Amino acid sequence: MALKSIAVAVSALCLAAGAQATSSFTASLSDFGLLVTQGSASWTPSDEDHDLFVRLYANSSDVSTTPVNDVMTFGTPFSTMSLSSAGTVSSAVASATRNSLSISLSTPAAGGSAYAFASWESHFNLAPNSNVVFSWVTSNTGSLVGGPGSYAYTDVALGASVVSSQVIGKGYTPGASFDFELAGVEYKYWTAGGRQFASVSTGDNGANNLGFFARVQGHTVDVSAVPEPETVALAFSGLLVLGVAAARRRAA
Repeated sequence: MALKSIAVAVSALCLAAGAQATSSFTASLSDFGLLVTQGSASWTPSDEDHDLFVRLYANSSDVSTTPVNDVMTFGTPFSTMSLSSAGTVSSAVASATRNSLSISLSTPAAGGSAYAFASWESHFNLAPNSNVVFSWVTSNTGSLVGGPGSYAYTDVALGASVVSSQVIGKGYTPGASFDFELAGVEYKYWTAGGRQFASVSTGDNGANNLGFFARVQGHTVDVSAVPEPETVALAFSGLLVLGVAAARRRAA
């Protein structure tokens, strides 16, 4: 009976410990291209962009602490950069190259959270009777098995400004809920061969300071397991029976 009870107790405790989750996820926007098929186009970082184009951010925290590494950096147009929050149980990395943005998140079974984004943010001009075609590839891989609030996605947006940009393509739902309306600007969106495309054209008046925003963003949340009350009770009942049996043997 004692051996059976200790087996039940150990089993219950092992099941409680095994309930922890691990998240590891990467998301990217890659092979970004811009082709001017007619007229001319130019990038115009404005004062509100602080004359910068690339923005990276990452933070991560242990299960029992507030974020211990919370960092952000900026870069010049299409520069190669990488930023990471290291030294904690969880990790977050944000990277940018000449034609790609990516993030990598990891939250181990011990619990914690990780968050990161990588973005291009600026404005561009189109001369009268011009056309520019943006194209890109998105990828999301890994497992988000943590608590509520875990997610990862990519998007590209255009608009009258960076702040008012509207999404034109997402990694999970390409072209979802986009209604581009700007006087004097014609817009088209399509997919082909695993790529996403967005075409922007102007008439006789052209267009200045059109907002452009591309982003890869993700968040993982994993909570270390806390045994259910019934599990704890079962474990301790087994240990209690074992203790009583041992006491009887000593008394005999």
